[in-house]
Amino acid sequence: MMQLILTACLTVASLACRETKVDIYEEISELHCALSAQSRIAIWTEQHPNWRVARWRCKFKTAALF
Repeated sequence: MMQLILTACLTVASLACRETKVDIYEEISELHCALSAQSRIAIWTEQHPNWRVARWRCKFKTAALF
């Protein structure tokens, strides 16, 4: 599984940032994740209007070891 990892900051306090992980349940490559990231980020920002995305990256999600 792939994850889109967003660093999002509050729009009213630009130093208040957090990392958010958006799971992508399709079997896709990192390249495909990067190519589809803009639309996924747009959806996330519509759902979280008080936050702005400062940066993002795609990463394979590692399985839990327990």
